[in-house]
Amino acid sequence: MPGQYYFQASWLDKPEFKGWLENVPGCRSSAHCLVCHKVFSMKNLGVSAVSVHGKGQTHFKAVRSTGSTLLGIGDYFRNGAATSAPRPAAPAAAQPVPAPAVSSRPGCGGKQTLIAEVRYLTSQFIGYAAATDLLEHFNASTSDLRRNGLLQVSRNGPSVNWSFYDKLEKEIKNECDMGLLNIGSCGLHVIHGVFHTGARETDLGHDGLLSSPYYLFKDTSAR
Repeated sequence: MPGQYYFQASWLDKPEFKGWLENVPGCRSSAHCLVCHKVFSMKNLGVSAVSVHGKGQTHFKAVRSTGSTLLGIGDYFRNGAATSAPRPAAPAAAQPVPAPAVSSRPGCGGKQTLIAEVRYLTSQFIGYAAATDLLEHFNASTSDLRRNGLLQVSRNGPSVNWSFYDKLEKEIKNECDMGLLNIGSCGLHVIHGVFHTGARETDLGHDGLLSSPYYLFKDTSAR
C-alpha cells in the first residue's frame, strides 16, 4: 500500500518514547502505549503518529495517574527543577571545546556582546529519495564543514528522514566519537514549545506580555 508506514525498532531508543512505547506483535502498522494501555495505528503518519499520541492530554493524564517519572516540561518549571537540578560533574580529562560560531563586539558600558551569525550554505533538490540518498547528498553539501562541530540536524516526520538521521549519527559517532543533540524532528518547534510552556507555568504573566505585541501587529492594518 503506497504511503504506509511500519513500526521501527529504532524508535524504542528515542528519549521521548522510552518507557511507554512498544510494538504490537503481528501488526507492524500499529503501536502500543504501555501507560494508556492503548493500541493506535501509525500506518498513515508513521513516527509522527507516535509523537502526537505522546503529546496528547489523555497520555499526560495517564502518566500522572500512574505516578510515572515521565515528566513534561510544564512539571519541570512548576516544580522548580530549573533551579534545583544538580549540575553534572566535569569529566576527568576534558578536551578543549571549539569556539562557538559567534563574534564579539563592544556593547553598552564597554561590555562584550556575542552576536550569532546565521549563514545560508546551499540547497539540494533530489526528488524521491531513500535514506542513503539523503545521506549522500547531505555529506556532499557539508563536506567543507567540521563534522565535530555539528550540533543538531532538523527534519520533518517521515520515517525516511529518521532513518537518514540514524545513519548520520552513526557516521559521526564512528568518526568523531560524539553524538548529535536530538530534540525531536523539528528543533525550532520544540524550543518554541518549551519557551511557551515555561513562560506560562512560571505564573509571572510573561505569556500575556509576549502575546500582546503579536496580536497588536497581527490585527493592525498594514497602513
